Amino acid sequence: MKLTGLSERLVEQVELRIAELKEIVVKLEKEKELSAFDEGLIMKSINQYKEGFLRGSKDYHEDKVFCSINRTILLNPKSSEIKSVS
Repeated sequence: MKLTGLSERLVEQVELRIAELKEIVVKLEKEKELSAFDEGLIMKSINQYKEGFLRGSKDYHEDKVFCSINRTILLNPKSSEIKSVS
């Protein structure tokens, strides 16, 4: 890449930025390889997301069951006992 017509300082800054971007590309390629083996920063984030989603889904369904039981009790005060299925 030719940087003619620019000051030496700007050329140096551009070259430093290019070197920095090349280092970032190398790091990302390494993370890509690690993710293929279910390792690295990317897979850690994905696994945490999955765990959080599953935990939230479980909590939602437990709350839904709890609310439906309470609703049944409130609408039928005579049958305040919850029958268990054996």
